[in-house]
Amino acid sequence: MSSVTDQISTVRTNPEHELPAYVISALDEDRASRMAALGRGHELATSTKVTAEERRLLSSDGDETDQVPDDRIRSALRGFTERITGSPLPTLDLPLTDLDPAPRAIDNVMWWARTNWFWAGGIQADDQSDGLHFYGHRDYSGDNLISFSVGSWATFELQPERRGPSASGRYYSAPYVELFGNVYGWANLQHCPWACDDKWSKCRLFLRQAAIQFVDDIGTWRLCGENTSSRQLIDLDGTGYGHTEPLPGYQPMPALQFGLPRADRPLIIDLEVRFDIQLEGSSYIAFSPEDNPSGSVITRYFQWPIAPA
Repeated sequence: MSSVTDQISTVRTNPEHELPAYVISALDEDRASRMAALGRGHELATSTKVTAEERRLLSSDGDETDQVPDDRIRSALRGFTERITGSPLPTLDLPLTDLDPAPRAIDNVMWWARTNWFWAGGIQADDQSDGLHFYGHRDYSGDNLISFSVGSWATFELQPERRGPSASGRYYSAPYVELFGNVYGWANLQHCPWACDDKWSKCRLFLRQAAIQFVDDIGTWRLCGENTSSRQLIDLDGTGYGHTEPLPGYQPMPALQFGLPRADRPLIIDLEVRFDIQLEGSSYIAFSPEDNPSGSVITRYFQWPIAPA
C-alpha cells in the first residue's frame, strides 16, 4: 500500500495572478494535513482487516483432522478489537469561525434563541464557540443489541413585526446546518460455528424541521408543519472491517411549507440533528480519535430567512 510519503504532487500557477507567500504556505500546510489524514485512513483500512493467518484459522471446515482449537479462534476474533482501538482515526482539526447569534437587519430571518443537546452510550458532548462537539467512542462486546442516540435541538423565533406578508398565507422554510468530522464504525467477523452471533455497527443521521405557533399566552401550541429525513452513515454487519463516513459540511435540512394559525403571533421553528446508533456483538463506534473534542463531530446551526410560498 502506498503511504503519504509515496504521493506525487505537482503544481501549475497563473503568471498573471500570484498568491502571497503566506497564503501558499497556509494552503500547503492544510493540504499536507489532509493527505496525512487520508494516509491514516488507508492504514486503518489495511491494519484492521482480517489477516491471512486469521482467515486461515477462521476458514476451518470443522473436520476432525483440521479442527482449530476454540481458544485460537477467539484469540483471532479479539485481535480485531485490539487493532481498531489502537489505531489513529483519519480526523482533522478545522479552524472554524465562531457562530454569530445576532439577528439580521432584514425581515423574515429566523433568530436563534436556544440549543439543547443530549448524549449517551459513551459518546459525550461539549458546546464550544465554533459549534457543538460530539466526541468519544463505544467499544462493545455484549451479545444483546444496544441502541442509543446523541444529538441536539435548536430553536429559532420570528416575531410578527419582522415577518413580511404572504399573499397565500403560507411560507417556505429551507434552513441548513453544518456537520464536520467523521463517524467511524467497525463490526467483528461473523463466523460459524465459533462466532455465529450478530455483530452490528450502525449509525443513522436523522434530521427534522418543525414549525409551531403558540396561539395564546398560556402555552397552547399548534404544529404548523413538520418534515424529516434520515440516511444511513454506518451499516456494518459481521464484516470484520471498519468504515469511516465523512460528514458533508453543508447539510440542507428537510424543507417545509406551512401556514400560520395566527398571523399576529410569533413563529417558532425547531431543528433537530440526531445520530441513532446500534451495536451488537463485537463492535465499535467512534466520533473522535480520543476522548476529547479534538477532531470530533461538530454540529453548527445558522439563522436563515423564510420566504412567502
